[in-house]
Amino acid sequence: MLKQPVDENIFEYIFSRWDVKIKIEDEAREYKNRILTSQYGFEDGPIAKRKKELDNPEENTIFIKDLALDLGADLVGISKVRREYFFKGSELDHRFAISLAMEMDYDKIQDSPGPPSATEVIKIYCLLGEITIKLASKIREIGYPAFAHHPRASRRIHARILHIPTAIESGLGELGRLGLLITPQYGPRVRLGTVTTNLPLIPDEPLNFGASEYCEKCDICVRECEGDAVPKKKSNVRGFKKYRVDPYKCGPYFAEYDGCSVCLKVCALNKRPE
Repeated sequence: MLKQPVDENIFEYIFSRWDVKIKIEDEAREYKNRILTSQYGFEDGPIAKRKKELDNPEENTIFIKDLALDLGADLVGISKVRREYFFKGSELDHRFAISLAMEMDYDKIQDSPGPPSATEVIKIYCLLGEITIKLASKIREIGYPAFAHHPRASRRIHARILHIPTAIESGLGELGRLGLLITPQYGPRVRLGTVTTNLPLIPDEPLNFGASEYCEKCDICVRECEGDAVPKKKSNVRGFKKYRVDPYKCGPYFAEYDGCSVCLKVCALNKRPE
């Protein structure tokens, strides 16, 4: 079994190490304020007395997926919870993980790095955060525990779970060289949220559509990353062989714009909307 990750609180490091004026727009500040005031702290809540026994996993799965899409998610998948995807000390006694993905605007990401792309990233963090919280709340309303793992960890809210490996297990895509989920629908141009729960559900199968193999041959993100943060070779990470992006090299560029999306922009699998 893979070792559990340890939360190194990379956000704390980035924003304390690089004292720069973050170049974001007023719209982005409004989205950040919504996250701080109406989302952080609402990840969990009381569980209602069970209204009925929802013991049909197939029906539950259809209900949850339809609800997630109705709330505004673009992609949804389900997997069994794996302890090694929880940060050490942050485990929850939940059986299933619901992975949610939301597309970021293609043209805005093409402006990266800069305020317009940063605004788009924070906007999607905010909108997907709302969806994640609402979905978890709905599950608790029908009598099952559910925790909303917010898409954007921060110095105030530390991450409990690894969104990307969980999304891969849920069949949303594959891991790319740039360290992000590659989806067949949007490439890497998504943000992820997760809800864990004990509501009986049917897990999806992991997806293989050739993205990982393509990344073995393509190194455009390696060449275009100004921080030299994307590796040329794989390394061993907690017992798993993968491309490990160096967050400390990415840090200065991330801090300047509260997020850098150059690797998403240049990725050959970044799909323009049809």
